[in-house]
Amino acid sequence: MLVMVKSFIIKSLLNIKDIAYYYKLKFQYRNEINKKIKNKPKKLNKQQITKIKRFYSKSGYNNVSTSWHDFYYSSNNVFSVEYVPEDIFHATISKKLNQMRQWPSLLDKNLLGLMFKDYHQPEVVLRNMNGFYFIEGEIVSESIAFESIFSETRQMVIKPSIDSGCGHGIVLFSTNDGFTNYNGLSVKDLLCNYGKDFIVQVVVNQNEALKSLNPSSLNTLRVLSYLNKNGVYVLSTIVRVGKKGSFTDNCATGGIACGVDEYGKLKKYGYLNDGTERSKTDIGTLLEGLKVPSYNKVIDKVKKMHLLIPYFRIVSWDIGVDSTGIPILIEYNTYHQDITIHQLANGPLFGAFTDEILNIGSKQY
Repeated sequence: MLVMVKSFIIKSLLNIKDIAYYYKLKFQYRNEINKKIKNKPKKLNKQQITKIKRFYSKSGYNNVSTSWHDFYYSSNNVFSVEYVPEDIFHATISKKLNQMRQWPSLLDKNLLGLMFKDYHQPEVVLRNMNGFYFIEGEIVSESIAFESIFSETRQMVIKPSIDSGCGHGIVLFSTNDGFTNYNGLSVKDLLCNYGKDFIVQVVVNQNEALKSLNPSSLNTLRVLSYLNKNGVYVLSTIVRVGKKGSFTDNCATGGIACGVDEYGKLKKYGYLNDGTERSKTDIGTLLEGLKVPSYNKVIDKVKKMHLLIPYFRIVSWDIGVDSTGIPILIEYNTYHQDITIHQLANGPLFGAFTDEILNIGSKQY
């Protein structure tokens, strides 16, 4: 009897924790959209609002906020009831489709070389895992780790291996006589600033077509894929372009997201994170019609890689393309995925799978 009571209490506490997490995310993303639309004119009419609420209620979602629909419609001038609000995506759908207990361990960038060993990735100079330095799979001393950086003549990038979302903690640097060109820090001081769990890689020499969008940043494809019992499907692809002078291409730091069509060509307009429309990049390159190199290879590789991590049914992949046209896996994301940039650039997120995914997500508790 005592065992049954303990089991009941544990299950109840876990359920309370899940519910608390659900409302935390709902509040977080509703607060975010309220900030985004604060200075935008409301565009939805009463009839459109009614259609949106009716559409979501049939899948079990009640009291849906239409603010995200209003934001997309007022930004790209395309109305649809099928836009996915960020609060619904993060609080219910993402949590249901992706196993949280596998995160963040499987997202450690230091493990990508093992998990996706058959796929091209940036060349690794040094890894730090739980405080241990590794070179080519072998533990090395701190002095040898520092020497590996001293002797490298190419540009490098250092970043946290577990979480570098929105470009946080990513530093581009080169070395000379034991010092880096980043804030005048020595190699030792730069590495020590990261403590543990970081990775140092050689900067990717990207393809000229993507480089033409903005030469200072590695401009990557963000590919959103979905796994169901019939296989892997690509729901949306965008190219992210950094602002002038920036090394990162993140929209959160001022970059542009432009939709890519099924033929690998960029669409007419790209969007800033606040919904501002752009037809050109920060350096003046026209977006429309630019062909993404090796696009079919990118999509093929994403579909194959997704099958290696079936714990996550919806995944955002960051893929670069090098100077020889080879797709390069930079990282993949499963939680806190940015769906705003996809829907601004490409419209409703789930396309033909909208009803299927919404029905899965509504069965939360």
